[in-house]
Amino acid sequence: MKPHTIVWIILHCAVLVCWKYEGTAQTLNNKHMTDDISGIYQYYGLHQPYFEDGIYHVFAKYDVVAMRVAFCVVDDSLRRAVELNNDNLFKMLSKTYPGLTEDKIWAEVKQSSKTAATLNTIMRSRLKYKIKQLDPHHYIYIKWREDAIEGLFLVDVFVNLYETNQRDVLLWHLKITPATDDVLIKDANGKWNEIRK
Repeated sequence: MKPHTIVWIILHCAVLVCWKYEGTAQTLNNKHMTDDISGIYQYYGLHQPYFEDGIYHVFAKYDVVAMRVAFCVVDDSLRRAVELNNDNLFKMLSKTYPGLTEDKIWAEVKQSSKTAATLNTIMRSRLKYKIKQLDPHHYIYIKWREDAIEGLFLVDVFVNLYETNQRDVLLWHLKITPATDDVLIKDANGKWNEIRK
């Protein structure tokens, strides 16, 4: 068996073990069910707050699943396998997105992480009373995209309900303009109402 094949097998075994702990297997399975997947980007290590939000947001634009290799010993063989996988991914992506490099995508991730941090901070400050009514053990997170209007972001707030094993339960639709600190929330009738400070 070629060394390349052995490294590839080790990498996939490590990834399968890690998926169990990361909870990304379901996301990846859903993508495979639709055959709408261009690749997998793998990374490891500890990062700044909101890095995960930024990386998932950016890689989703390129139809790539970003997956952290976690709870694994990062030895030389795993490091080489991850590098090989990512190099192959960017070769494939460069056919669709000429000039896209890992450095360029990391610059996008850095900016996206800052945006995610800003949107999360604003959302949590404006909705703190609504959030306090939820079980403190529930995981609250956002998904966001830029609106056609510059500086305006459409933000959906989700929660995972552990006692009923429900994931991605939508709580609120928001429109956030960080520059002016304006926040609108959509009510049950579909109308947008301002949330005052």
